[in-house]
Amino acid sequence: MSAVKRKTEANIRRLSYSDSSGYISLVTEVYSEIPSSMWYDRAPTENTLMDLFKAKLIESEAGNVIDIVAESKEKKLLGECEITRIDGRRAVVGIITLPEARGTGLSGSMLNAAEQMARKLSIKELIAEVKTENARAVSFFERNGFIKMKEEKGLVTMEKEL
Repeated sequence: MSAVKRKTEANIRRLSYSDSSGYISLVTEVYSEIPSSMWYDRAPTENTLMDLFKAKLIESEAGNVIDIVAESKEKKLLGECEITRIDGRRAVVGIITLPEARGTGLSGSMLNAAEQMARKLSIKELIAEVKTENARAVSFFERNGFIKMKEEKGLVTMEKEL
């Protein structure tokens, strides 16, 4: 039987320019722990992650990306939820969290905040693509109202109407 984790207190907010080093640390740690959880075919470099971080902020300012983070009292980024617009009605969602933040409710809090912002931007449908072997993520999205639409080539595609 696994221990029940306590709900972690965190500030749920938008990603900002001051988050660059925290963002790089978050992605690096999650990638090193479970490389199959992310889409990189090899470990990303710090320069690659900085370029990605800058691109996220530019796309966020343009209204194409909603990027929510969970920040601890100690100002450490514990997780990120990103919603990227595909077209006028649909967007793709992805979530990463540090191991110590899993099972604490932070992913759900980040997803809820991102969904509220997505509704304000008239996004009507969210799509999550999860690697088949990531059963924990599949279960998370199902608990949060996503429905499995298909499973092929190692990916489960899930959708949620907003």
